[in-house]
Amino acid sequence: MIRIICPGKTEPKELEILQNYYLMLIRKWTKIEMIEIKAKSYKDECEKILKSIKYKPILLDVEGELLSTEEFTKFLLNNVNFGIDFIIGGPFGVCEEIKKFKKISLSKMTFNHNLIRIMFLEQIYRAFNPKFNK
Repeated sequence: MIRIICPGKTEPKELEILQNYYLMLIRKWTKIEMIEIKAKSYKDECEKILKSIKYKPILLDVEGELLSTEEFTKFLLNNVNFGIDFIIGGPFGVCEEIKKFKKISLSKMTFNHNLIRIMFLEQIYRAFNPKFNK
């Protein structure tokens, strides 16, 4: 089981459509769920993210371990059966308690939290798709 915990709703609508497309593709191979946190403040967001965690938490963070697609695939396939909660921070980052979790990075660059959802879903798709995962 893969859960992606992230702030707010995916915007704009075009990215939401693309997000749902990737979710549909990934569900051919595994269970995946987007947990969209609606919060009134930074503190509220932190508390709601922490309460949402059910599985092994992994923070997507520019300061995390930079993995190649192959390394990420290996990590994901070795851990997915135990359940993973991937956390994407909002525009103001995440609280110190969340920063203590294991971190992985998709890039040394910083991206918009809505765009990173799509980029991350594409990497999950590649990890499961036999066409890419040989």
